Amino acid sequence: MAFALLALAPAARAHPGPHEEIARLDVAIAAEPGRADLHLERAVQYRLASRYDEALADLARAERLAPADPNVYLQRGLTLTEMGRDADADAALTRYLGDGAGNAVALAERGRIRARRGDFEGALADYSAALALEGQVELFLLRGGAQEKLKRLAEAAAGYREGLTQFPGDAALQEALVRVEVERRNFDAALVVVADALARSPQRTRWLLRQGDILELAGRRDEATEARLAALAEIDRVLATRQSAIQLVIRAEVFLALGRLDEAQADLDVVLRKAPHYRAAHDLQTQLVERRRAQGVAGDSAATAGSR
Repeated sequence: MAFALLALAPAARAHPGPHEEIARLDVAIAAEPGRADLHLERAVQYRLASRYDEALADLARAERLAPADPNVYLQRGLTLTEMGRDADADAALTRYLGDGAGNAVALAERGRIRARRGDFEGALADYSAALALEGQVELFLLRGGAQEKLKRLAEAAAGYREGLTQFPGDAALQEALVRVEVERRNFDAALVVVADALARSPQRTRWLLRQGDILELAGRRDEATEARLAALAEIDRVLATRQSAIQLVIRAEVFLALGRLDEAQADLDVVLRKAPHYRAAHDLQTQLVERRRAQGVAGDSAATAGSR
């Protein structure tokens, strides 16, 4: 039976929705209560509808009717992890995988569980096994994240590059690779990735900001300023056609990077008046306050030194 496919939420969530599917399966089960496959299918729909206890009950019935079907353990593991029962979910998925099942969904989910429990070696093994079965951006990111936790930065960089050969221009993989190369202080390598992103992406402002940050870290301050001024020109061009809270926050980020704090504050004031609960604006406001405080402390120190 091809119930492993039901582990993939996007496919299972296709129309009709879980509630309609549950109603259909209720009728089918009433007519044929001894069919394990129907109970298993309804368990999937119960999980998608967040009706976890009912899902587990159906899985128990399916197991009694078809004790040799390993898909019961797969679905039990996926249900238990959504309930926050990671230890039990790990055990169920391990039992499923122990039968020799090669399933990227099961491996990736067990990897996430093990990462949450701090077992990054186990998580890395699962993510690598999942990638051997199915190349997905998320799996490349998960594997790289485990490698970063284990401080295997060269492996993480190589893995993100491998992902980009399969998914050229994927922004999440580019951002991850830049992050690792910066941490490794491979600034030139990071700048090459940013240049590729700038060539591909229609949304250039934040990549130009990132370029400026990397150039600053590399000690190339004049070039960093040029990149940030290019970011300002780009976001001004966007704001000339449409003004939104997110675009104003991005411009405030650019002003902050350029040290133009009053202009950053002016943009944030506009955003916070119109959207007082906008989290990104509050986060940037905190950075702005910290920058003013740091400058104040530096100014006070310089004034004190000058008076001696």
